[in-house]
Amino acid sequence: APAKHVESWPMTFCDSTTVNVERDIVSVSRVSKNRIGEIQMARYHPDHAWYYYPRMTQDHILLFKTFDSILDGTNRCTIHTAFDLPSATTDADKPRQSRESIESRAFILY
Repeated sequence: APAKHVESWPMTFCDSTTVNVERDIVSVSRVSKNRIGEIQMARYHPDHAWYYYPRMTQDHILLFKTFDSILDGTNRCTIHTAFDLPSATTDADKPRQSRESIESRAFILY
């Protein structure tokens, strides 16, 4: 059987060279039943350049940095999201294949 491919809600990334962390990233409280933590959210800015990955299959892998504490001018994080891709299919009666993903995080200390 042919591999399934994503037809809606593709992974989408903002080019980190178009992000100003001080201007575009905001810390927000994340409240859960047993813990209060913090996450970062992004603010829109017209300078942002966005790229998405249509028609990904189970054989495709995306690797990106979510946080880096180093302040040497390199990319500290990757703003990422997904969006409804209405032009993914022209057949209105055919259901579109949504993205299914497995997330794995790794900490690298050096």
